[in-house]
Amino acid sequence: MNNKRLMAMPAGELKKWRAADDACFAEAAGKHLGLTVTSQRGDYLTQLNAALDKSVATLDKDERLAQLGKRFGACLGISDTRPSALAGRGRSAFTKQATQVAKKLRKRPLPKVPEGRTPALMPPLKPEQAKPYLEKEIKAALKDLECGKSFYAA
Repeated sequence: MNNKRLMAMPAGELKKWRAADDACFAEAAGKHLGLTVTSQRGDYLTQLNAALDKSVATLDKDERLAQLGKRFGACLGISDTRPSALAGRGRSAFTKQATQVAKKLRKRPLPKVPEGRTPALMPPLKPEQAKPYLEKEIKAALKDLECGKSFYAA
């Protein structure tokens, strides 16, 4: 179901839909991934983010990646050149920007997210409103790819 239809539901119906969705997801996660979760928006994402954080943190121990990260960071003009910081830098910067724009336009309270995490929201923009953001993101992505081609290949 698309987000527009979900957000148009009365609160009680939305709560029931989310409970059914979580139950279905928990069953699928158990059956196909061997995971024990109670919901996809809380429990599963908490487990997934913890595993990703642990995995990404090991990047900093790789001396070759650390050296490539220094060159990558110098090319981009940024100071935090740890491989773990570089790995998700672009995605997190643009998710943060989209969320800030969405918060300004949002009429409902923000959804609950695990502690220490920021909600990721996409603003409901018309194409002409989104174009400047897209152009900025494309320019940054191309520079990131050029500066980080050795880093990403490693």
